[in-house]
Amino acid sequence: MAGTASPDRNEGTVRIPLIGIACIAGGRIGLEQALEDLRGVTSTYVNPVTESAHLQIDPWRFDVERAVEVIERFGVRVPT
Repeated sequence: MAGTASPDRNEGTVRIPLIGIACIAGGRIGLEQALEDLRGVTSTYVNPVTESAHLQIDPWRFDVERAVEVIERFGVRVPT
């Protein structure tokens, strides 16, 4: 599977670096909503300036590989 991100985890927060966020299909808000629909995600913020997604999560329920799949569906890459 493409994209095995190693996010920075800290007290229920995950930061996922993004490549190609400026060309996002569906918009930043669409990506945020799609990520918030994932199990274990309570809130998200996608920052095009820092090229990263910030997620508040339940670490016991969150699946980073699933988040990477969602991100890649929007045409954005996650560095490995």
